[in-house]
Amino acid sequence: SKMFITKVGYFILNKVTSIKLPREAGDFKLLSRRVVEKLKGMKEKRPFLRGMVCWVGYDQAFISYHREARFAGEAKFSLFDWRVWSNFFDSALISFSSAPLKLSVFLGFFAILVDFGLILHVFIEKFLGRAIPGWAALMIAVLFIGSIQLFCIGIIGLYLNSIFEEVKGRPNYIIESTYGFSKKEK
Repeated sequence: SKMFITKVGYFILNKVTSIKLPREAGDFKLLSRRVVEKLKGMKEKRPFLRGMVCWVGYDQAFISYHREARFAGEAKFSLFDWRVWSNFFDSALISFSSAPLKLSVFLGFFAILVDFGLILHVFIEKFLGRAIPGWAALMIAVLFIGSIQLFCIGIIGLYLNSIFEEVKGRPNYIIESTYGFSKKEK
């Protein structure tokens, strides 16, 4: 059902992103002026509001309530509309996680290690006379070049993520309050 998929999605996002999204919290929010001002100061082009509210770091309180059935019209949300889920997870992952990029680097490096083992196996097969002519060189080239490419794409992705973090322009720190400073010194 929709709730099960939502719980699984939030579980995954909480594991791979730098924020902890509250589960079973709707999109309805009552925000203080301070939080609104901090959010307005973040000039992101594709804001993921649920994540940004958590990212600013202010305390959150939750109020349970029973939501009545929809009075009129139909929900635009569809459990089986992949675009809805894709947009949600894309926004969350792109805005708050470099895990997919790090996974690419890890898989590329792991593939290089596996390829060294396969290269050794190919040489053994060749020297034992069980290899098909030309197969050894082709396999070594394809496996090694493919894993080097995956590793390099992951490294490039990490550089792009670093640039993306700079372009987002999020503040390094959010200062809730100061003591002992005049307004001019701030």
